[in-house]
This record gives sequence, structure tokens and C-alpha cells, in this order.
Amino acid sequence: AAADDPGDKTPADVSGASDTASTSAVAANTSAATSQEKTVAPPPPPLSGTILAVTGDQNLTPYVSEIMMTELSAVGISAEDATVLPGWDDLMLQNPQTAYLVDQVKAAGFAELVLVRVDPTGQRRLNYMGRSDTAYSARVTIQKYDVASGRPIGKRASGAVEYTQLNAQGEAEKKVGPLARQFTSGL
Repeated sequence: AAADDPGDKTPADVSGASDTASTSAVAANTSAATSQEKTVAPPPPPLSGTILAVTGDQNLTPYVSEIMMTELSAVGISAEDATVLPGWDDLMLQNPQTAYLVDQVKAAGFAELVLVRVDPTGQRRLNYMGRSDTAYSARVTIQKYDVASGRPIGKRASGAVEYTQLNAQGEAEKKVGPLARQFTSGL
């Protein structure tokens, strides 16, 4: 009965019991690690393609987007309109930071982002022939980004547009068309 008393065990007896427990724990951990290694997801596909995002003044963005798509196509760049991405319409209304847009485009799998910002700069009242209207001003900035690095590619193009509700499309074509051609000629 005295041999069964835990106080009578020698250090070798105690360490032998813990060695057996340690060996079992190591084997269990190794087995778990091996099964976790087998479930590793494959790497994401490489980034490819170009996407066009136009943000800012909603009176001009549809016209600017159309002009940019035409000019990109003219130089052989087949770009997707960012509005095809889920939730992108709402995102464009918020005029988010460039880094955030680059991350979103990267998550969607695109390699390049052509970002056009149409930032309102002011307005003024026009009075003519007994009528009055409001002329709006906007600054249009075009830049292409490498999505993997987040860095700009090539030169930025920038210009001003002034328009009224009645002539927004014509003024966009007159001012942004040449600006877009200048930008795409450097690609």
C-alpha cells in the first residue's frame, strides 16, 4: 500500500509519466498542424485589366465617363466602367480617398485604375436677355494608377470646366475631350 502513495514515487517515475503526456501532446499538435497545412487557399489570380472610375460633380460625371471610355478605347485600352462593381455607384458619390479606391479595385482583381475626379470649384449667377441661370465650375483631374503598388503611372492631366444645366454635355465634350486626348496620348 505504501508503494501506491504518490509521495513514494521517484523522480524517474514522475518524469516518465510526463514524458508520455508530452509525447502525446506533440503528436496531436503535429497532426493538427499537418491538417491545417492541407487546407491553405490557393493564391489569388494575378491582377489584370483596367477600370475607369469617375467621381465628383454628378452633373458632369456621366458625360466625363463617356468621353474617357471613348478616348481610352481609341488608344487600344479596353477599360471597364467602375459602376459595374457592386456598391460602386454609392462609393463614387462619397468621393473617397485614392488609396481606398485603389484597394477596392485591387480586391476586384484589376491591375490599373484610371481615376477622374470632377471636383466642383464654385458657381456664379448669369443674367442675360432678361433671364438668369447658374454657371457651375469644376476642376477635372485624370490620373492612372498601378493597383499593385498604388503609385501613379504617367503624367496627370488637369483642366477646368464651366457649364450650366443646359450645356453640361457640350461643355464636357469641348473641355474634357481635349484633356482626355492629351492624357491618353501619354499612355
